[in-house]
Amino acid sequence: MKGKVIRLAIVDDHEEARIDAKENLEKAFELPRMKGIKYDLDIYKCGPEMLASKKEYDLILLDYEMPCMNGLEVAAKLNCLQHGSRFIFLSNHDMPSKKMFEVFPNGYIYKSDTLEEFQRVVVGQIERIVEQRRIEIIYYETESYEVEHKGEKEKVTERVRKTKLLNVKDIAYLETGISKKVKISYIYTISGDVYLTHKPMSHWLSLLPENEFTYSSRINAVSLRHVERENGSEIIFNNDEIDPVTLTKSLKKKFKAAHEYYILEMEGD
Repeated sequence: MKGKVIRLAIVDDHEEARIDAKENLEKAFELPRMKGIKYDLDIYKCGPEMLASKKEYDLILLDYEMPCMNGLEVAAKLNCLQHGSRFIFLSNHDMPSKKMFEVFPNGYIYKSDTLEEFQRVVVGQIERIVEQRRIEIIYYETESYEVEHKGEKEKVTERVRKTKLLNVKDIAYLETGISKKVKISYIYTISGDVYLTHKPMSHWLSLLPENEFTYSSRINAVSLRHVERENGSEIIFNNDEIDPVTLTKSLKKKFKAAHEYYILEMEGD
């Protein structure tokens, strides 16, 4: 995800296992479907060492059997801290599934599994993390209210600054706005909400998945997730409540290629 970094950790008391997991992760991020997703990786020898760091992670590859604190205990502790991390347990042996799933792990890998199986589990979790990504937006709404002045009521209108965590998957498209004073852009959601922001469209695109958003015109960038089809000079969305946006002739070939590639990626999941 361009502009966003997935925070990863490996926790294992065996050096060889840590090395193998690190190498397999590197190979997983080289897959075409992981294009544009960046990550930071920290490696720990035990659970207490990771907990002492007080860092929060999106995904933790966690050895199930460790001295001092086993993977189950580490995961339970993190859940108590409400970090919202996802877990993949690593093990050489069968794991007690009932206890394991009481702490909401999101997958498990046997250390003897093939690289393909490792990639299947890890990539699946990474894509879920990306899917659930939210960006914080600062937007402005016009609000009107009445005040009393010298015995008479007057209507006052002002622009109010607000913030919101917006799910990336809810964004239908972005549009460049026109203002002489500041750079502005609009974010349109699939539910029909529109947010006026004092940031250029390029700023928001830097925070969004580069394989999911593409330009349809000089002033519009569209989420391929919500595209139904192209119809001549227009992009039709899969929600009838969203008005079509312009598809310029100069960008038609590039847009079509991006849309077809996105569909192939989805079919490959």
